[in-house]
Amino acid sequence: MGSVRLPKGEYSGISLEFAGDGIICEYAASVSDGDVFTVGSGQLALVICDGRIMSLCGAKGAYVYDMKREPSCFTGTFPVYLNEVFRENRGTFSFAGEHRLIYFRMDELCCTYRRESDMMDMSTDTGSVFEGTYCISVSDPFLFLKNAAGYDTVRFGVSDIERELNIEISAHLIGVSGDEAGRVIPAEVSEVWEKSRGIRMTCFGCE
Repeated sequence: MGSVRLPKGEYSGISLEFAGDGIICEYAASVSDGDVFTVGSGQLALVICDGRIMSLCGAKGAYVYDMKREPSCFTGTFPVYLNEVFRENRGTFSFAGEHRLIYFRMDELCCTYRRESDMMDMSTDTGSVFEGTYCISVSDPFLFLKNAAGYDTVRFGVSDIERELNIEISAHLIGVSGDEAGRVIPAEVSEVWEKSRGIRMTCFGCE
């Protein structure tokens, strides 16, 4: 139940263009033996069955799904630690449920930080940052699927998680000046988010 990378060429099969600029991951199809799918630049495709990884494809190109093979991993240019993610969460031949093909956008995504009234404690927040922008990227797609989007997700974007992230950013911003925020916040929240959701903050700027 793995994938075989096909030689370079033109193939017709399953592919996906994200429905919008803010989409993090999106379900493409249920796949079965012999189905061909393609992975584009900046994309990573997971085939998930019963909460386990059957195939991880991060290298751009075309693949054929082969249910006679062991689960497979092609990290491409993405970090090698994804191999460990795959080894820890791979499935087995006994998995007979739906094999869901889900695409991830691995490029940076821009988010808006806006501190709403119910996030504020004015007794401690004097001088804190109240608006800004930041970028996030997926570091562990399986963990993101497991703890944020859900295995049965159809489409999950920035708008589905932005407020939740902003609440957590607000806690880290208490007592932090605008000059410090760009240096301090990405490191602090990334340490938490990578363990809890498989995402990282790559930059933060206040307005």
